[in-house]
Amino acid sequence: MLESKHEHESLLQSEMQESRMNTEGELAQYREEIAQLKSVLEVAEVGATRQSELESEVNTLNLNCSDLEEKIGMRVYELETVRAEFMNKTATYEAELTHSSTRVQQLERELSEFKKDDTTTIEDQVEAEMAQTTLAVDQAALRIQEILEASKNKLSGIKLEVNGNILGACTGLMAAIKLLIEKSKHLQREIISEGGEHSSKEFYRKNHRWTEGLISAAKIVGQGATYLVETADRCVDGRASYQELMVVSKDISASTVQLVVTSQVKADKESGCLKDVKGASSKVSECVGQVIASAQVGAHQIEENEEIDFTNLSYVRAKKLERDMSINVLELESKLEKARLKLMNLRKSTYHTSEGATGDIN
Repeated sequence: MLESKHEHESLLQSEMQESRMNTEGELAQYREEIAQLKSVLEVAEVGATRQSELESEVNTLNLNCSDLEEKIGMRVYELETVRAEFMNKTATYEAELTHSSTRVQQLERELSEFKKDDTTTIEDQVEAEMAQTTLAVDQAALRIQEILEASKNKLSGIKLEVNGNILGACTGLMAAIKLLIEKSKHLQREIISEGGEHSSKEFYRKNHRWTEGLISAAKIVGQGATYLVETADRCVDGRASYQELMVVSKDISASTVQLVVTSQVKADKESGCLKDVKGASSKVSECVGQVIASAQVGAHQIEENEEIDFTNLSYVRAKKLERDMSINVLELESKLEKARLKLMNLRKSTYHTSEGATGDIN
């Protein structure tokens, strides 16, 4: 009995020891799995933190790209503005250069005519020149109407509106010039009648310098009217700039002032005819201002209509446009500097030519 009990206790202890060993093994395995899970969780936490950091960096880069695109757009707009300013200035100087060259040629022809014309009397020259000037203005007014009608078939939209306004202002200017010429004729007749000479021929011969100045002034007015129409025609067709038309208009204003000044030299200061001439001259100046204003407004309207939409530019397109404009600005700066030098030399030449012409007339 004792032996049997002892064996039973021994067996029970053996089973308990085996069970404890198994339990300790399972516990060690669980601890290992827990350690692995902790390691995985730590890696996941690091990954989540890194992902958050990367997302933050991506957002920052997106904001920087947006700022950069906005700055590029502003820079492109600034460059486009500079380019437009240089183009306007260059066009103005080129127009002045072309017109000054034409004026020099006109002066040379006038001097040549004064020297070689021995058969025509001074009186005939005055009458013929005044008549020719009136005819030139009438023809110019008719030509403007023809250009206006033709433009309606070729143009539309904003360009038709702009050119219609400009040509309308030119028509008003021609009417004002014609009125000024008529008033100048009346003033000349009054001057001659009060001059004390027996005939207009005798008066013109006695006052030959004044007469020659009158002829020259009338010629320049007529030529200016013709050239204005030619320039307006080329503007409508896109072969001339609005700046050139403005330069020609200003020159017409100067030529009419010359006609008035020449006419009033011999006039009585209280003369009613003289007041009429001055009033007509003021009307010419007013009409010239309307032509210039129409051209300026028209150029601005067309430029706005053709403006680049910077909001839809891609980064690559904006960068290329910025580079092209930078090159264009440098080219325009060089061209503008050369045009200024040519204009300065031409003005010097015109000044010396004018001095020579005055010496020949005297």
